[in-house]
Amino acid sequence: MVRPSIGVHTHITNPLSYGYLVYLSTIESWIRLADQVVVVDGGSTDLSLDVLLQHLSNSEKVKIVSPAEAHWGPGDRWEWPQIAVNRQIGFESLETDWAIHVDADYIAPEVGWKKFRNDLQERSNCLLVSIPSMDYFNGRFQHGVRTRHWGLNKRLITNSSLAIGYGIERRSRVHLDYPIRIVENSWFIDPDINIKKDYNIGDYFESDNELPYEMFRGGHFFFTSQQLIDKCMRIERAIGRWRNALPRFQFEVEFDLNLRNLVGYETKLRLLEQGFPASLKRLIELYYEKGMIGGGLYQKGSPVSEKGKQLGTLLLRIYRWVRRKSAKSEVN
Repeated sequence: MVRPSIGVHTHITNPLSYGYLVYLSTIESWIRLADQVVVVDGGSTDLSLDVLLQHLSNSEKVKIVSPAEAHWGPGDRWEWPQIAVNRQIGFESLETDWAIHVDADYIAPEVGWKKFRNDLQERSNCLLVSIPSMDYFNGRFQHGVRTRHWGLNKRLITNSSLAIGYGIERRSRVHLDYPIRIVENSWFIDPDINIKKDYNIGDYFESDNELPYEMFRGGHFFFTSQQLIDKCMRIERAIGRWRNALPRFQFEVEFDLNLRNLVGYETKLRLLEQGFPASLKRLIELYYEKGMIGGGLYQKGSPVSEKGKQLGTLLLRIYRWVRRKSAKSEVN
């Protein structure tokens, strides 16, 4: 039996500028297991694409696509469904039996090429296969991180004429981390380039099976604290605009990111002694500096601080409710 062809798609926009250096390891690692890797570029204006091609020892499998529909507005001027648009562009651009979506910080499992293909071949009757992941936090590896990456059996989907892809979950109208069964379409007008962009709306569906190994979530390894806050606040403001709601305050985000509990950082030498994937170790050697989140060491919050956080959250909810009431009164 012929083994299935494997494709991987991810999306990036100016990762170098934001400290999202793990994208180099992610793309490099998946080349080893995939027949094709599609990188959807959202209109990068820095050297991210040039550095990527220089970093890869084998770029023949990599296909970079950058249609106008994939381009984001600068700064905060972008609409939330853009992420779903770019995921769908990547999915449609692959010409393989399997289409695996990964965010650009999820490094491929260190498993043999033959085993990976055999495992997918054994699941040839599955529509959707989940891929578990692990990460590294506070000096330790953590397993069983929330699954948010999957392999879609594109050949089976196409042959069955099923409407499956990527988009926004229709009940929340905001969640877009999972593949969906498409039930309708919508659109928005890009605020900067003034073109219409279509996106899918649908329902999540459960995976049929799970692969028996884990990817490594590089996350914000090379971000500084401020870069991480800036990124999360951009997302908060985008979601707030989309939902017509107020974004969270910066200190709320900082609490959730545990940045208030940072007490120190691991050295480069210490990190290189850990069991990271080879492609990430290469990046640590090249780019890691003290003060980057990947080497952060944290102290656990005390019960008092947790109660204070809960009280603060309650006060913020009251404050937001008052602001909304005030805004409605001014309109009326």
